[in-house]
Amino acid sequence: MNFRRMALALILVQNTLPPPLQTASISGIVVEAGTGRPVANATIQLAANSSGPNPAPLQFITRSGGDGTFTLANLKAGDGQLGIMAPGYVSEIYRGAGNGRMVWTANQKLTDIRIELTLTATITGRIVNQQGDPVRNIAVQAVQLSYMSGKKQWRVVEARPTNDLGEYRLFWLNPGRYFIRTVQGDTVATSINLPMQQTNIDEKLDVQPPVLIRSLANDGSTSDEAVLPIYYPGTPESSQAVAVDIHPGQTARIDFQSSRVSVHRVRGRIAGGSVESGSGSTVRLVPFNANSAQVTVPDDFLDLESLIEENSFDIGGVPPGSYAVLVDLHRNGTAMSARTTIDVRNTDVNDLVITPTPKVRIVGSFLIESDSNDDRSSGVSAQLQLRSKTSDTEFFPGFIVNSVLTFENVPADDYSIDSFSARLEVPGNSVSSPAYIESIRAGGQDVLLSGLHVDSSFDQPLRIVVRNDFGSVSGRVTGSSSQFTEAVVLLFPSIRNDRARYKMTGVDATGDFHFKDVAPGDYKLFASGLNDYDSWQDPEFVAAHEVYGRDIRVTAGNDRTVDIPFISGVLK
Repeated sequence: MNFRRMALALILVQNTLPPPLQTASISGIVVEAGTGRPVANATIQLAANSSGPNPAPLQFITRSGGDGTFTLANLKAGDGQLGIMAPGYVSEIYRGAGNGRMVWTANQKLTDIRIELTLTATITGRIVNQQGDPVRNIAVQAVQLSYMSGKKQWRVVEARPTNDLGEYRLFWLNPGRYFIRTVQGDTVATSINLPMQQTNIDEKLDVQPPVLIRSLANDGSTSDEAVLPIYYPGTPESSQAVAVDIHPGQTARIDFQSSRVSVHRVRGRIAGGSVESGSGSTVRLVPFNANSAQVTVPDDFLDLESLIEENSFDIGGVPPGSYAVLVDLHRNGTAMSARTTIDVRNTDVNDLVITPTPKVRIVGSFLIESDSNDDRSSGVSAQLQLRSKTSDTEFFPGFIVNSVLTFENVPADDYSIDSFSARLEVPGNSVSSPAYIESIRAGGQDVLLSGLHVDSSFDQPLRIVVRNDFGSVSGRVTGSSSQFTEAVVLLFPSIRNDRARYKMTGVDATGDFHFKDVAPGDYKLFASGLNDYDSWQDPEFVAAHEVYGRDIRVTAGNDRTVDIPFISGVLK
């Protein structure tokens, strides 16, 4: 074969070979926050999306070596999140780009990634009864107050049973504030939060004695006791619980007494005529405090409800405290209700007389105020609900048909009106546009601000004014540039029950931020590392941190420019 043929053959072979494999890598080190000590055997998990015409989610997992170093190799060009977890440390997501996502190109080598893990903490102690004897095999829980739509809720973070000495140990807790309580039951539920998933574990315990215990005295009288959740330092009332703050690496000792609680009965009758018996006619008790807000306590331990039989009801196992009484029934085919409050102290409540009234239907219409004829002829889609001021367990959603708002079967009570969203739907246009609710009036009163009082004779139509002349807010977070990767900016309205006006955004590398479509009005502006959006919707939480915020006023058609300092430290 001559030289020319050999050269041609070589060229043909080279042209048919696949292109060189292009791969990227990510390497770095995992260390302990504060000390800089290497963390060995940490799990590093990359949830990646490859770039290209058909991107696909991929998972890459490796572990750190004895010196804390790690490498993720053979990566196609793409982006993703890097999660890190290790026993005894708080799980983290690496936030090198500020938003938790990393981006890499073909053959790029991302090096010198430094990940600092915070030590977890431990709470240990001993549970005894009134006689000082150990309480065995009872669940001890670490719970935190979390938020949903600005409302407090208990969240069980960790739970373990006591041993034969009454001792317990709750470990691998994230540093923070906890409430410790004992719970009688046959299941310990543990929720473990990992960077990209949550794992729930149920561990069976031995079945405990009955929840309700009746005692017979020498004089023939009886008294009831119940095994209720008991909060540190030894109270059945969550409002009197004392929080425990734990720090990285700390082991806190929490001993307290967990004893049975005297409980009572609430008996009464329904006035005004015969009640239809059955599951639709009930009396419920809901914990209540003097500030007209529900006390957030677990509701799965005592069933404080009674069916109405022959116009009478009898609820047992009621701990001392204040309660909202929620009565719902049917009489002659009519849905009726009553709402009141009672105090249960050291004795039974007898002869409680309830007079129900018919539930009502509330109707509202929308008025669109705009300079555009198209907007004024639009339909309105919105999310609205009535929320009881007597019990936060009760809310009534509004239904919109042909731009008419209706609340059905509403009991006589006092309500807040919550607004979650509003949009304009122009006929013939498949895309709706943002709007906001300026006011909701009943008679001469703006009930969006003051709340709505409903009685059985209520017949005032609601007039809901909708607008779309927004303003905007821009600015910069001031502080160290290293804080910008954690910063979120939060905008909260003076009309706290208008959830649609709450906004949150991140910042760029220089600390700049921007909010668009901001309804005119007064706001509080915060910049924080706490991105628990729901907690910021709690008025008590916001009030506790007012000093860190900035008051601003937004007007229609204008961009409000403001700088805001970053809130450093831990918010509680």
